[in-house]
Amino acid sequence: HLKSMKPLLTPSQYAQLEEKAHEFVSGPASKLQRYLKLRWWFTPNYISDWWEEYVYLKARASLLTSSSYYFVDTIDESIRDQATRAALVAYSSLCTREAIENGTFETLMPQGLIPVCNWQYSRMFNTCRIPGDTIDRLRHDVFSDHIVVVHQGRYFRLNIYRQGSKKLLSPAELHLQFQRILADTSKPEDGEDKLADLTTWKRDEWAQARRKFLCQGVNQDSLEAVESSAFFFHLDENEYKTETIEQSAKSTAGLVSLGMGAAYGNGGARWMDKSLNFFVAKNGRAGGVCEHSWGDGMISSHMWEVNLKFCLNFDKLDESGKFIIPVEIEPPYPQRLKWSLSEECLEAIEISSKRASTAMAELDADILVFSEFGKDGMKKCRVSPDAYIQMALQLAYYRDQGKFDQTYEPCMTRLYLQGRTETIRSCTEESCRWVLSMENKSPRDLQKLYFKEACDNHQQNYREAMNGRGSDRHLFGLYVVSKYLKMDIPYLEDAISNAWPLSTSQLPIHQTKLKNVHCPAGGFIPVEKDGYGVAYIISGEDVVFFDVNSVKSSPNTDSPRLGKHIQQAMLDIHDLFFPK
Repeated sequence: HLKSMKPLLTPSQYAQLEEKAHEFVSGPASKLQRYLKLRWWFTPNYISDWWEEYVYLKARASLLTSSSYYFVDTIDESIRDQATRAALVAYSSLCTREAIENGTFETLMPQGLIPVCNWQYSRMFNTCRIPGDTIDRLRHDVFSDHIVVVHQGRYFRLNIYRQGSKKLLSPAELHLQFQRILADTSKPEDGEDKLADLTTWKRDEWAQARRKFLCQGVNQDSLEAVESSAFFFHLDENEYKTETIEQSAKSTAGLVSLGMGAAYGNGGARWMDKSLNFFVAKNGRAGGVCEHSWGDGMISSHMWEVNLKFCLNFDKLDESGKFIIPVEIEPPYPQRLKWSLSEECLEAIEISSKRASTAMAELDADILVFSEFGKDGMKKCRVSPDAYIQMALQLAYYRDQGKFDQTYEPCMTRLYLQGRTETIRSCTEESCRWVLSMENKSPRDLQKLYFKEACDNHQQNYREAMNGRGSDRHLFGLYVVSKYLKMDIPYLEDAISNAWPLSTSQLPIHQTKLKNVHCPAGGFIPVEKDGYGVAYIISGEDVVFFDVNSVKSSPNTDSPRLGKHIQQAMLDIHDLFFPK
């Protein structure tokens, strides 16, 4: 931890931090460590449940603008019929759920050698975050026989099994059900079309509104249907422009629109508490948004990749995108959910809707489609692609801000039972030295040497973090113990409270055998209001997508500007090794 802070502090600031660290190590550290070790003996994972509780469930900020993350369609998807695509997305998701429950879902093995813990998958479906006044709770139902579908502001319960059995409706039968919902001409009840915006409120406000307005009578029954559903599904009235890679590299407006559609759409159609929200647009484009407390992006991205593969390879459609397989058993019509919303509730919905719309309008979103080279081009520089990109982000951020800042990159710790993530601090002494050598026009050989050292150091930090030897989760655990013991420790307070102006995340792809398919994957809202959130995905051998988000009201950030710096930094590194 001290090593990571050194390049970010003045000599006097660093000396003060060292002094606090010395006081901690020579004082209460051993006592806190004993408590932590005792906990390690008696729990499946010494940190994961605390991480879930303190980082997610106790957080009071809106899920829309804090911890949720969104995912989007492949550029290659060709199904344009809304009901068809909805049926395939729903069916594939339900098959994934079934495989997880049966223990037959394919286990991931890094480098094809080591299996990892699949515990997080068990809560991906049938899960809902229930708001509380001071802390939320996760509700996970062992069994759910339905999904909830929203179309034009109306809520429908769609049973997913054939009557009297536990056999899933077939894709053709689900298609019929989605067609019925699309053809339904009923009108939404007053406030129903924006009802889900209540879930975008701050958690204590939403808890009070839920208790006051939705926990009695028909509202309670309908709320129960939503919260106990396998997942939440939106049939979107929008159409999102589809583009080729070549078109997207020139103008990413369509991809940005699709990403914002996944995150929030036009409002009122994302039940932010649900573990999974899917949407399918009028022209067949798809995506969704995830609540974060139940699991991490690597889990939902695996599910989504399986889903995309299923949709791309499904061959039981005619040229117009309609099913050529028959409906074997006609299921009962989807059931319209009923709501009776008071005037006071309608006012609360209106307030929450305006806040959510304002927050999303504040988002400065940009997507960089880097198509000059991909994984192969980076490997030719004899470094790992992730280290290459992280160094490019360091160079781009320095050019954008004129300074170095704490940088967050998560890595999985699923080599351990119930492991979640650990932090890789990408801004290091080695990375800073290399960035300055680039900006100061140092000799090329020196720049290459510093770059290689920075990348090697990053990879070493990555390996240590993945193998349980990172610093951040350990410090967090010590901090939680200190709070239980009512101890105020300046060093731990500093370590936990430091901001992350640059928050990054690599979204994995090709966790299945889905090859040569370009998917921008998704993104997240920046952690700091004066910072950036950058998600990136190495999509095949020739493209890297960067999803850059910041807040418009910040005078210091500009997402398209950072995107241009990232583009140039990626090229500048390549030119180090292969000058033109």
